[in-house]
Amino acid sequence: MPVTEVAGAALDGRIYLAGGFAADGSVVAAVQVYDPATDSWSSGPDLPEPVHHAALVAADGELLLVG
Repeated sequence: MPVTEVAGAALDGRIYLAGGFAADGSVVAAVQVYDPATDSWSSGPDLPEPVHHAALVAADGELLLVG
């Protein structure tokens, strides 16, 4: 799903993108996961509510979303 203004972080060899604006301008709660080892995308669990312009950080083996 194409999105802008996403939060992104790397954890355990994967890249996670959370939230953002969809092409139609709506705010999304989706989490997308890119695995460079397989060059593939998958869906993670949705966020509790849609966000944009948030920050995502990996710390102590977990992802933390702020914003």
